[in-house]
Amino acid sequence: MPTNRITMRQIRESLRLHLQANLSYNEVGRVLKISKSVVGKYMSLARIAGVDWVVAQTLSDQELEAKLYKAALPRNSKQALPDFAQIHTELKRAGVTLQLLWEEYAKGCRRSRSLTPINAADPGEDFRL
Repeated sequence: MPTNRITMRQIRESLRLHLQANLSYNEVGRVLKISKSVVGKYMSLARIAGVDWVVAQTLSDQELEAKLYKAALPRNSKQALPDFAQIHTELKRAGVTLQLLWEEYAKGCRRSRSLTPINAADPGEDFRL
């Protein structure tokens, strides 16, 4: 479960205390009742975004939030999903096991060279119907 973000007021205050008043992360954390690692996290986000105290004063809360929290980039998955209907049909045949089907699927992925098989550690986990 992800932790809650601190408020924009706390972010602004931590920027002010650290960048303008030159307090340490520990001292800022004590004043705002947040951990020093959280203070460090937001100082790093601000540094990466190019936000110092002067810039932070000119930004609205929404603009500051947009600079600190960049939108997540969608991941490009290179994993091919197996044909689960075919797996279900094949498992009805005598002598066919889930491990055997997974090995055939993984071999096909390796042959294509652009795809990796899903969950190579436990093939049954992704193949369970």
